[in-house]
Amino acid sequence: MARTPSSDRSAARWAAASGFFGAIAEYYDFALYAPAAALLFGPLFFSPLGNAGAAMASLASFGVAYLVRPVGALIFGQLGDTIGRRRVMLFTLALMGIATVAIGLLPTYAAAGVIGPILLLVCRILQGLAAGIEQSGSGTLSAEHAPDRRRGLYTSWTMIGVSIGWFLGPAIMSPLMAHYDFVMSGGWRIPFLLAAPLVGFAWWVRWHVSEPPATHTLTRRRRLPVVDMLRHYPAHTLRVFLCSLHMLVGVTFNVFILGYATTTLGLSEAAILACISFAGLTTAFTQPLFAALSDRIGRRPVFVASCLGLAICLPGVFWALSTGSILVIGVSMTAFYLIVMAGNVVQAAFYPELFPAHVRLTGVSVATQCGLIVVGFSPVIYSALTSAAGGTWLAGWGFAAACWVAAAAAAWSAPETAGRDDV
Repeated sequence: MARTPSSDRSAARWAAASGFFGAIAEYYDFALYAPAAALLFGPLFFSPLGNAGAAMASLASFGVAYLVRPVGALIFGQLGDTIGRRRVMLFTLALMGIATVAIGLLPTYAAAGVIGPILLLVCRILQGLAAGIEQSGSGTLSAEHAPDRRRGLYTSWTMIGVSIGWFLGPAIMSPLMAHYDFVMSGGWRIPFLLAAPLVGFAWWVRWHVSEPPATHTLTRRRRLPVVDMLRHYPAHTLRVFLCSLHMLVGVTFNVFILGYATTTLGLSEAAILACISFAGLTTAFTQPLFAALSDRIGRRPVFVASCLGLAICLPGVFWALSTGSILVIGVSMTAFYLIVMAGNVVQAAFYPELFPAHVRLTGVSVATQCGLIVVGFSPVIYSALTSAAGGTWLAGWGFAAACWVAAAAAAWSAPETAGRDDV
């Protein structure tokens, strides 16, 4: 179906806006669980396990959502490749919002016994199912509506939304943690309940997005998209799987570094959360610059440089933590996140460009979410490695560096996709 230039621009803008606000809402909801799991949910929901056991159980509950994200990607990705993107993305956004608000209404273990942690796990599973499709779905919608030569720039708004959403949770949690008694007596519920208006507005924006032209013939295909994906595009599936390890950054900061700084070094929880949030939020808006650069020189060099930069520069953040200076810590985290954002924004256009339309959403979402299983359980991996290494951060850095180098190698092996005219 031909579209006029004006309708083309309007559709592209609504898709970009949907990616932006939808990603803020979904990733605020999803990432809010990270600092809560690291700092609060152990004593609130798992207290009978003792301090160490409760902390481990709380971190494991964080990882459960990553375990089911591939299931959500498989279910909703195939639906999106069969019946279209829009309806699926509206449903999953609503599912995420309902699950997050429900967490804010749950009884704790002290109030309801084992029912509390069981319901917490159920809500976290629902979050994981919804999150399995949000980033890939939003990026795909934006990519399919965007002009060929500006696809990186248009899809960058999804990744800006992801960044803002991921750091908005810690930003709201930070001032609350300065009043620990208030938080533990029920104040922890406030950030979860705030998800309701945020998701409601994002859902309204997404309602205005049209189906992209690339999806008009999807229902004519008989085979399941996942069968075509595995049969005809196994190399691209593996590449996206490995490239998704770039997203280890969020958990590394919100769980591993946060826990190390507050538990091992005794630094203020509120101060470290504030530094993480400041770094993420202030560098998030550099992403269009890196996206535009990838439109000019290609996706691969920008993504690879980011991955290798992360592996090399993470020790600098730990050095900054050792100084105990909040100013030094904030500056180092901000500089580090400039490197993060370069790779973070490229993936929104890079991954969809690797797959044809009839398997695009399935390929991007399933491969990405399978890789994110490693990311989801990295808090447990980090905890085990740090404990085995006698409390030092070096073993954790080795794990993170290996993941980022693998992501860089996978991206470099892929064909360059910038400017393709068949998306």
